[in-house]
Amino acid sequence: YNFPSWILGVEFCITQAMYLYVFLIGNISLIVLLSLNKIYRCLYPLSNLSPSRKQKVLLSFGTALWSCMTVVWYVFVIIHWNASVEFSHTYGICEVRIPLPEDEEEKRIQLLSITVVSIIFAGVPTFILVISNMVLIGIAVKKSKSGVKKMNIIIVLLVTGFLMLSVLPQLIEISIDSQKKRFETAAWCLAMLMNWVNPFIYLATNKAYRTHTKQ
Repeated sequence: YNFPSWILGVEFCITQAMYLYVFLIGNISLIVLLSLNKIYRCLYPLSNLSPSRKQKVLLSFGTALWSCMTVVWYVFVIIHWNASVEFSHTYGICEVRIPLPEDEEEKRIQLLSITVVSIIFAGVPTFILVISNMVLIGIAVKKSKSGVKKMNIIIVLLVTGFLMLSVLPQLIEISIDSQKKRFETAAWCLAMLMNWVNPFIYLATNKAYRTHTKQ
């Protein structure tokens, strides 16, 4: 382990590194589930008018459990691939560093495994969300007699677009094993983008949201 000048201590550094992507994955997963739930309620409006407390608890617990699978992944790479927890001066955080093996075949398998895990946790949910949002727009246009407000469509497109912008560069960076530090840094920053950009989208496009925020 390498912890230069970590003011909060070694234990916190390890904890923060292990849980680095938990909230990001949880955010993506929850948005996907809510989007799919909207589609289900649009197609079957009378089958689930009011979700029970048990359903809400199961949804929250399932999302939290799924997002914590990233911790299990980090435990695996630390044990089997001799990964280390290091402090990054570039990002100002502790992170798990996975060394690449010298053997080309082992390196190929390792990069493939990292790519597959990234696609499962981020790529697939992002793809599902893009498709589900497009389906929601189609349902809304079809069922609305007076037409859908253009601003609602703009909000959906902005949220979906920023999600793709934040996830895809990170997937590309992991897949090609980029050695360019600038691209790696930009991809990482964009991956964190969706954690805070959505409130600003709603603040700029939704009058009711602005009024509620001011109150």
